[in-house]
Amino acid sequence: MTWNKYIGTILIVAGTTIGASMLALPLKTAEIGLPRGLIFMAVAWLFMLANAYIILKAMKPHPEHATFHTLVVDGFGRPGAVVMAIAMLWLFYALLAAYASGASQLLHQFTGYPAKGIGMLIFAGFGGVILWHTGFTDYANRLLFLVKLAVFVVVAVPLIQMIEARAFLASFDRPLTGLQGVGQSVAVLLLYIASFGFHGSIPSLITYNNGQGAALRKAFFWGTFLSVVLYCFWIALCLELTKSEPAALRDMATMIKFLGQKTGIIWIEIGLNLFALFAVLTSFIGVGLGLSDYFRDMLKTDQRAAPSLLVGACTFVPPMAVMLYDDQLFVQALEFAGVALVFIAVLVPNAILQVQRIRRQNTLSIGDHALSLFMIAAALVLIPLYFFGSF
Repeated sequence: MTWNKYIGTILIVAGTTIGASMLALPLKTAEIGLPRGLIFMAVAWLFMLANAYIILKAMKPHPEHATFHTLVVDGFGRPGAVVMAIAMLWLFYALLAAYASGASQLLHQFTGYPAKGIGMLIFAGFGGVILWHTGFTDYANRLLFLVKLAVFVVVAVPLIQMIEARAFLASFDRPLTGLQGVGQSVAVLLLYIASFGFHGSIPSLITYNNGQGAALRKAFFWGTFLSVVLYCFWIALCLELTKSEPAALRDMATMIKFLGQKTGIIWIEIGLNLFALFAVLTSFIGVGLGLSDYFRDMLKTDQRAAPSLLVGACTFVPPMAVMLYDDQLFVQALEFAGVALVFIAVLVPNAILQVQRIRRQNTLSIGDHALSLFMIAAALVLIPLYFFGSF
């Protein structure tokens, strides 16, 4: 892997994770308290990083251009591929619709143009970039990520100056008891898990880097570590500044407006809205890249590759239709993303790895085998707990 691609991979991982879900993190962390939230953040990071390494391991017996579709067909046959396809489409379509809806609402505030029309332009423009060339998508993502990071630094500096220099972790603790406390904890943990959900792009990154498993593992670590640092800083900053006004954490728009008013600087609110916009767009690129490659692999034949127009239609037309039908899908998609990712990125790859071990297609050390079994058990606990807590 060249240094250029190594940096690009780190930024794709970070750009995909430091996205739309980051905007909801302070809102959900306020429900359980900052100390517990930081512990959950560390657990979710290590959990999803380990599963990224497991996916690399499971992809090893397959060609570099293989996707999750190839992996599932080999492990569980066509029936398994159908179940996986339904789960992936449900997740990715909802996320693409949510991201386009969120970005269009933000742009609507600046331009005054109809949000749904802006959403259609987002699908056409960024969808075309994704389908055109993965390398170009890498550079587009780098630009958006660097602009996003620069905007964040610019708006964060005045906000930091308003924080009193004292230990404030204890003041954010929240007592959680009974089944309601368990439900809240699981919901927040799943949101944190969703915040590290770059796994749909892993097959595309393997193809882009021509394998290079060891370098990819390092890139995954540094990309997600950058996310952890930024997440913790963002959550602590928002909770400290809104401590005197808990109602400001009702939703993202209210929080951004409150932070802007608290500083008395008009461009803070504009900057935070720009940061939110770029966060959503980088997430759109990461999810769109993974889903388009999934369709490209699923729709190919022995004679020829899948037509780009067909891949584009399958990838972007359904979520665009969902966005046009319901432009309030943003929060619902993020709530579901965590549990869907546990199924897609945790349960399925680890189950396939066990199938490969039994078939002797892959060799596992004792540690890898134990870790894989633990991940399966964790997924089988988290998924029912999520649905139990929803009722």
